[in-house]
Amino acid sequence: MIDRTRQFEAAALPHLDAAWNLARWLLRDDQLADDAVQEAYLRAFRFFDGLRG
Repeated sequence: MIDRTRQFEAAALPHLDAAWNLARWLLRDDQLADDAVQEAYLRAFRFFDGLRG
């Protein structure tokens, strides 16, 4: 579990700012952007084991 978490962090966290900036630009609201990115990262983590490539 810890290894999976570290792999996800290494792959996804460098893109967190860009994801938030895109969500903010699309949604035009800081709180909605926070919520959208949180949901996206939770979903990405949930299905990270199925990532191929």
